[in-house]
Parts: sequence; C-alpha cells; structure tokens
Amino acid sequence: MASPTRLSKIGLAGRKSAVTSSDPIIQQFVIPVTIVASTAEQDTGVAMPTGAGEVSVALNVLTAEVTGSVKTVDVGITGDPDALLNNADVSATGYLTREDAVGAVAFPVNLSGTNITYALGDTDSVEMVAEIVITVAGVE
Repeated sequence: MASPTRLSKIGLAGRKSAVTSSDPIIQQFVIPVTIVASTAEQDTGVAMPTGAGEVSVALNVLTAEVTGSVKTVDVGITGDPDALLNNADVSATGYLTREDAVGAVAFPVNLSGTNITYALGDTDSVEMVAEIVITVAGVE
C-alpha cells in the first residue's frame, strides 16, 4: 500500500515580490500512485498552488512491476496525463526523472491551479508501488 500524500514547504517570508506582494515558496509533494485496472488518466486529487511552476518531477519506484505487459507510467496534469513524465519504465526500482522517460516533454510546465495525474501503461499492473515526487516554485 502506498503511503499518504506528503508535502513540505520552504517559505521565504519577508522577501515579498514588489509586483504581487506575495512570499515566494518552494514546495515538494510526494504523491502515491494507486494501482487501478485502467490505462485512463487518474486524478490524484492533489492540486498545485496558484502560480506554481515546476522545478523538478520524478517517479520513485519502490516495488517494480512484473505482471503487466506494458510496464510504464505517465505523469501529468489534468487533461494532459504525460505532460511531466512520458512512458517512465517501472520494470525496475529506482528514482526516474525526465531523462529516464521515453519521449520529449516540454519544460517547464505551468502547474498553476492544476491537479497532478498519472496513467498506467497496462490494465494488468499489479505489483508496482510508486510515488510521484514533484517540486514546485510559486508564491503565496
């Protein structure tokens, strides 16, 4: 069973933007990937802060997928399920970044007000345990 969503935030209080009168933040989210019998986009329910921009994204594979014939995961945002990671190979454990995924993805992605999503490569995924690790910069 995947762990619950975790987040940590570093605020830079007192360094308000002259334009927005907001404090800049760097925030990291760790979001579990839940196995479902579907290759459709799955909404994690984790919304990105308004004004958030992507700093880094990775898929931490804790237990590799063995059963599924297509052992990949896409990570994205609402309406674009592979915007962040495209075809990340989950047949082995480890920390997968953009460089490990197949296919080009634009960088950076504007995450402001979107939800993080993922899509499994096969309806027969069984063993995989993974979590999405995303770091964003923004203001609050």
